[in-house]
Amino acid sequence: MSEFTGNDAYQSTYAQSTGWDGVSGLRSQLYTLVPYQDISPYTRELEKLESYLKEQQKYNRISSETMRRAWKALQLLLQFRKRLKLPVVGIGQSEQVLFEWDQDIHHLELEVFPKGEAELFYLNRDTNKACEAYYEIVNDAFLVIDPEMENYLNYFLRTDEL
Repeated sequence: MSEFTGNDAYQSTYAQSTGWDGVSGLRSQLYTLVPYQDISPYTRELEKLESYLKEQQKYNRISSETMRRAWKALQLLLQFRKRLKLPVVGIGQSEQVLFEWDQDIHHLELEVFPKGEAELFYLNRDTNKACEAYYEIVNDAFLVIDPEMENYLNYFLRTDEL
């Protein structure tokens, strides 16, 4: 995440779109810069998640392909259910990426494995009702979110305004 200094401190919404190379200044391409204070807390937290994954890849805890697939899988899930809260993220012993959501008695996991498989798992801690669905990330897309799983995603929606 690049910061521009001077009278106004600016940064782009996403690190890849800053256009700042840190050496020679701005690249010749045009980029939309947004005042830092105008970037939503949600977007800042999303950027932190992406930075964490890139750091794990940098230190060889996950491969660049696993990092890319995990980030894409999360983006697809966030696009599918627009107001989904952001998860906690971790790296497993088998180099899988685990995204977790918790809301009261409800628990949700999206686990992305190095070979492109993904598992979406829901658990109601009071009733022990569980639901799991397996996906293969083909062309960076899930096939279809199961309707039962789709309903469980509603427990993890944000209530704040964008």
